[in-house]
Amino acid sequence: MSTAITPLSTPLSTQHSALSLEQRGYLRYLHTALTRPLDDWSGFYTPRSGNANFALRYQIAFASYAIAALATLTPAYRRPYADALRAAIGRMIDYATWGYWERTPGVPHELTKHGYSADPLAWGNVQYAGHLSTMLGLYTKLTGDHGYANEGFVLEGGDRRFSHTHHDVAATIYQQMADNQCHGVSCEPGCVYLSCNNHSMSSNLLHDQLYGSDYAAVDEEWVAWLKEHMLAGIFPTLKHGLFNVVYMSEMKHALPVSFNFTDGWGIGLLAPFARPLTAALYPRYRREVKRIRPNLAYVPSGPMTERMEVSDRPLNTAFGYIAARELSDPATADAIHNYAVARLGLGERDGQLACWEATRTLYVTALFGLGSVAANEGAGWSAIVLSPHQPERLREPALDAVLLDGEICTPLDADVSAAQYDVDTRTLNLAITPHRGGQLALRLANVAAIGAAQVNDQAAAVALVDDCLSLGVLKVGETFTLALNCQ
Repeated sequence: MSTAITPLSTPLSTQHSALSLEQRGYLRYLHTALTRPLDDWSGFYTPRSGNANFALRYQIAFASYAIAALATLTPAYRRPYADALRAAIGRMIDYATWGYWERTPGVPHELTKHGYSADPLAWGNVQYAGHLSTMLGLYTKLTGDHGYANEGFVLEGGDRRFSHTHHDVAATIYQQMADNQCHGVSCEPGCVYLSCNNHSMSSNLLHDQLYGSDYAAVDEEWVAWLKEHMLAGIFPTLKHGLFNVVYMSEMKHALPVSFNFTDGWGIGLLAPFARPLTAALYPRYRREVKRIRPNLAYVPSGPMTERMEVSDRPLNTAFGYIAARELSDPATADAIHNYAVARLGLGERDGQLACWEATRTLYVTALFGLGSVAANEGAGWSAIVLSPHQPERLREPALDAVLLDGEICTPLDADVSAAQYDVDTRTLNLAITPHRGGQLALRLANVAAIGAAQVNDQAAAVALVDDCLSLGVLKVGETFTLALNCQ
């Protein structure tokens, strides 16, 4: 079907959100790392222990959160983000990621009365289940694809095979929170970590948004409990830090030890669920941020914790960036960002932006990418977990794909830095930068016809053929803008 477009001589609409140059670089890097073939783990750090804090599951999960946050800036263009999240879920359910659970001390090979088994999603293990459930929720929220909830997925490896759905994973997390005395979920058997339970709460909230459950009601119970039992300073031997790192549920005792790593993760990702509490605690956390100069800051880590894969300085600093951004401290966030540029090698290589000098490059870069996105209150994490589910937006006019010589582009081939549909004016606003030559076309979705068009603010006549606009050969590296009045 071909539709002629009538040129329009007056501006159609104004673009309100867009990816910055830095965010486009983050997208290229993260998308590339996640969407390689499943057996290609290039760019991922190989941990010595699957039970420690540098594990694959955390690298995948935080890269997914960054992708989901960046997707909020181009709401009328979802393809590269959906592809990356789908690939990330594929990596998360791969045995290379979850096989550590079989080797975790205290995990039986058969189901026990407490629910523990070799199935990493049967009970406990929120260090994996909470992230996976959150990723499933974010993917569904972005795409409207309910396949993981309806058809489910399979964990397979060794001689094990476990079938699950998004529904049963989220319900198991919720049920443990409702039943457990502390209202948190364990990571390893008998060990409840505050930072990991941020993702119990995100699992609950996203499932509620998508399916109308009432799981998030228990989140308040966990927050109330942690205020009484998990805040550091109750014990005189603990002079620094925010949170007791772990609650040992069988002993009913919180371990009076604190780490900058879990404090930064804890406060930064707790913020959307308990903003008054985290705002009150943040000045205490900020005392742990060390300033080399007023505009250059990092969060320290000891050499022993790095050898134990508990933390390192780049990761602590990146979580500090999340905390500063989520709790509206732009001066500290800017000083930490400056440190990333100066000391962590934050810069562009072959079009991809990453912290190249950080040993855990992907993990650290994902955190900076997540923190780079602003929200009405907070930053990228708040943006993706608090924003309402709006399935009607999936039926609005949108850009489905950018094509070069008939092939679908990745972010390395072309940037889509702006993509937004204005409901009032029925205008689809786009900004696109090709990075290689070829015949460029745009495939649109939910567009029956186009009434008028502008290219680079000038009236233009183009043709819509089989949902595609052919734009010819455009200059590589130059951004062009389109405003399309959709019928």
